[in-house]
Amino acid sequence: ENQSTTMDSLEITLKWSKKVFPMTIQFGDSGRSFKEQVQRLTNVPMDRQKLLCSKKKGSIHWKGSLTDDFIFAIPDDVKPATHSSIVTLIGSAEAAIHAPKTKTHFVEDMTQEELQAVEDATEQAAMADAVGMISAIQLPAHHRNDGKQETYQYNRLVTGLPQKYIEDLLKQRKRKQEQQENYEMMDQLAMSMGLELRRAYVNDIAVRHRDGTLISALDDGHVQLWRHGQMEHDVIHGGGDGGIDSVVALSTPAGSRLSFATAGRGTYKLWSEDAEELGTVRTPVPGVTPVSMVQVPLPQSDDNNMICLAASFKVVHQSNPSQFHLVPQNEEQRQRRAAAEAQEAARQRILAKMTGSVQVLHGAADGTSPLQSHLLTSHDERAAPITCVASFSTKQNGNHTSFVVAGDQEGCLQIWEARVEKQNGNDIVNFTLQCTFQLRSEEGSALSIVCLESLEVGDGQPARLAVSTAPNGRSRPPTAAGSHVLVPMTRAVHLLDFDTQGETSSIPSSTHSLTGHTKDAVICMRSLPNGGLLTGGAKLDATVQLWSSSQLSANNDNSMELDDIEGTTTTKETETQQLSKSSQTISTLGYVFALEVLPDRMEGSSQFAIAGARYNTLKIIL
Repeated sequence: ENQSTTMDSLEITLKWSKKVFPMTIQFGDSGRSFKEQVQRLTNVPMDRQKLLCSKKKGSIHWKGSLTDDFIFAIPDDVKPATHSSIVTLIGSAEAAIHAPKTKTHFVEDMTQEELQAVEDATEQAAMADAVGMISAIQLPAHHRNDGKQETYQYNRLVTGLPQKYIEDLLKQRKRKQEQQENYEMMDQLAMSMGLELRRAYVNDIAVRHRDGTLISALDDGHVQLWRHGQMEHDVIHGGGDGGIDSVVALSTPAGSRLSFATAGRGTYKLWSEDAEELGTVRTPVPGVTPVSMVQVPLPQSDDNNMICLAASFKVVHQSNPSQFHLVPQNEEQRQRRAAAEAQEAARQRILAKMTGSVQVLHGAADGTSPLQSHLLTSHDERAAPITCVASFSTKQNGNHTSFVVAGDQEGCLQIWEARVEKQNGNDIVNFTLQCTFQLRSEEGSALSIVCLESLEVGDGQPARLAVSTAPNGRSRPPTAAGSHVLVPMTRAVHLLDFDTQGETSSIPSSTHSLTGHTKDAVICMRSLPNGGLLTGGAKLDATVQLWSSSQLSANNDNSMELDDIEGTTTTKETETQQLSKSSQTISTLGYVFALEVLPDRMEGSSQFAIAGARYNTLKIIL
């Protein structure tokens, strides 16, 4: 009986990895049938099976891997084996396949709205544990795990700290801020943007508060937009030679296409959020280009949605010294030369007149109509060229009043009030000159206005203006008796307070003189959200200093007590506090052409970063 069973079937020992399986195969079965049994036993698919059998006397064997057409049989001249054959299996089992519990959505099949919804939901979930949203340098919350431990190159144009390290610095500064009253920067370089070897310098920068985008204007005509650690757009302000002198991030109502404006190359240009050019306004005469452009804050309402820009001029036309080199040989040539000289002299007078004027652009804030233009000119024929323009607003008893102020090379300041009025059913902006006064040093030295900056004040508080001055070799007497403000030093930043009732027609008072930049004049300033002030010295000084809000407090009642504080004295005649030491010197930035504050857009946060235009790059510190 055993011999009969042995002649009909064969016992096989299957070895697979460390597992052993006893099997029985009937004579006459094919190799494919055996493979099917192996698949049911081990879950190794047939196409992955490699079955090997060693050759032994009296046993079934085959050469190489078992084939599907192999037939299990023992030749007649071979006796049946009294022991089972050993077969080795090589192959990996197939994992069990289960139907997905949720429907799979492929990216290729999703609409743009669905993709954005998924992105927003992922970012919203990650924001619960995120720290800070300084859009220029921080990535979206769900993309901050960059796996880096030290400063690295984000891309070809950006180098910065790891995202998690930036969050840690913000946490440390927040804890430090809670422990002490004064706000100090950590003076830590967080990111550098731009090419170090680029020939073009960055003339001006601005921050779009709608989304935190940092905008830079270069002296080769390029305008670059930076967000989330990368350059999103790079466009050219066309229209001529030269660079872009000013860029302003516009404050416009929701739905407006207008995003920012640039000034340079003899034109103003308006741009959309995606850096699409929306409009161009030329200067009144060729040969000048707009500089020191600012937005004039106008009250917004359902009946009034206006935008207003103001800028001074810089002469770019240079007369040719060889134009009249040849001596006229006859009367006709003398007449042509006299006419050409008269024409050139008239042109120079027009250009000189333009440098003492301010151009104002105004129109609908939605960008649907071209901006209207008119000039604010001085009636004084001796008016010096305007060096800078600023704007500020006051709010008294619910009334919002806007002003434009211009400073010139001889220390004079002119202030105009801006009012939105109806004319033939259309909204227009009219300007009224409120006052003109001159800053004069107590020692009698002439001074020039270098730059202006409006300080942050609360509702009902007097408007405050920071005025940077430098020595000037020439001057003229004040325009009217008593229309001057005495300041202690010619090279300093002077804080001017206007009347608490908002009457800018009266002459302001000088409350503070910041003299911390001893080697050179302050060429750029930026007010801080907490009431402080940043000042950047020129090349010989090459420092950026932070003046805290407590230092700049307008309350002079304790002026006598300030005499005991290091670096503080009081001028008796003007009661001006002289501060020679700032609360912090920011050494990381050094010599910069422009300063800007990058606010943290996270709700309830008072954190911010500082951006400086340093030669051809942007340096951002925490």
